Formats: sequence, C-alpha cells, structure tokens
Amino acid sequence: MSQQVKVPSRIDDPHHFLFWQVDEVAPWGLVLMLGIWLDHLGKFLLFGFVLVSVYKRFRDGRPDGYFLHLLYWLGFVRSRGRSMPNPFVRRFFP
Repeated sequence: MSQQVKVPSRIDDPHHFLFWQVDEVAPWGLVLMLGIWLDHLGKFLLFGFVLVSVYKRFRDGRPDGYFLHLLYWLGFVRSRGRSMPNPFVRRFFP
C-alpha cells in the first residue's frame, strides 16, 4: 500500500525534506530532540510517529496554510507587518 509522492514543480509548492513535507518532519524532529534530552528516545520516537500521523490526518482534510492561520488566530504567530492586526483583537469598529 505505497502512495506516490508528488514532487513539487512550482515555486509555491510546500518544501520537502527527502520524501516528506517539512511540516511533517519538524514536529517529529522536535520530539526526537526532546527524547534525546530526557533520555527516553524510544518512547518519544513512538510518540513522534503518532503525532505526525494525527497531524497528517488533520492537515489532509483542510486547505493549504490552515494550520498556520490557526496558530495566528490562537496568538502563537505574530507578524511585524503593519497590515496584519493583533490576533487577540476579535472585533473591529470603524
């Protein structure tokens, strides 16, 4: 049951690291470093694989950039640009 990997051909396609998209590899890498630091590598490797599979299911049913917009809406990502409002301001008045 292998799936074909779509190789990006345009500039706006998501970045890849080997066969995986970068947003799939980054959480696994962070969990891997945490497992090495806490000296529980096996448990954290397993947790990383579960975390990435859950994230892939979440990501596949939504449009591109949804997770970044969710992080912005929750206040974790802030922009220094003048055109992006503060994410904690929910109502704007004229």
